[in-house]
This record gives sequence, C-alpha cells and structure tokens, in this order.
Amino acid sequence: MSKLINIMNKIIMVADNIFFGLRLTFLGSPLLTIAAGINYLLQRLMPILEAFALKEIINSIINSGSYDRILTWTGVFMISIILSKLLENIFFLTYTALERKTNHNFENKLIEKIVSCDLSFFDSSKDNDILNIVQQNNYVINNIVWRSLWILSNCISLITTFGILVMLDPIIAFITALCVVPEIIYY
Repeated sequence: MSKLINIMNKIIMVADNIFFGLRLTFLGSPLLTIAAGINYLLQRLMPILEAFALKEIINSIINSGSYDRILTWTGVFMISIILSKLLENIFFLTYTALERKTNHNFENKLIEKIVSCDLSFFDSSKDNDILNIVQQNNYVINNIVWRSLWILSNCISLITTFGILVMLDPIIAFITALCVVPEIIYY
C-alpha cells in the first residue's frame, strides 16, 4: 500500500512540475505558447499525411495506373515534406522567442518577490545563497520551457497514435493501452 502511495505522490509531483512549467511558459507569452502547441500538433500530423500519400501512390500504381492520380499524390507527398521542414524551422524560431519571453517573465517575477522581501531576509547567508542560485539558474528555466513543450508534443503524439490504432483495429489499441499505461505509471 505504501508503494502505491509513493507512486501516486511521484505522479502528483511530476504533474505539479509539468503544470508549473506550462503555466510559466504560458504566462511568458500566451500567443507564442499557443503557436508552439499548434506547430507541434501539425508536426505530429504531417507523418500521417505523408504515409497516407505514399499509400495512395502505391495503390494508384498497383490498381489503376493513372498517371494523373500518381502525380497528384506525389505532389501531395512532396508538399507535406516541404511543409514538415518549414514547420520544423518555424518551431525553432518560436521556441527561441518563447524561451526569451519565459526568461523575462521569470526574472520579473523574481524581482517582484525580491522587492517585496523585508531587508532582514538578506541578512541570512542561507537565504542569500538560495537567491543567488535562483538568479543563476536560467538553464533550468529554459529546460522547463523545452520539457513543457516536449511533454505537450508527446501527449499529442500519443493521442494521434492511439487514434490511428483505434481506426486500424480497436482490439489492438485496447491491448496496447493495457500494456502502455502501467509502463507509464511505473516510469
């Protein structure tokens, strides 16, 4: 029973950290956060479009042999690859701007907290050390932004993959969910 409580506490702690990162990122720039989320969604959907276009090209070659249909799906395939690369470049631009905005938001919140502190707070060397560590941890803040977007991306990937599995065979999707969920909880 205590092991289950320990696992639940870990899950709650991870969820709190994820929501803190997402909240910090969103408060830094809501528009950029939404744009990054949409970009991630589109990036995860592009391989599905590419696979569908390849399937249609192969079906067209095998079944009908119509050059118009083959050329149409080949064009769709090439456009989806170009769009995928474009979305990747847009993501890096969005991420850089979002990282800057999040750092700025964090620094502003830190300044507000420091200004609201009593002067006696700075007399203690322990409190002063903590303050210096927080000020020097921009890497951690950047890591929060990246990991928050990474978690959002993986959630989107998981949902789209599960959707594809359900469309292919609901029984396989159910069995996969039964196998994956305990692994995610244990991790």
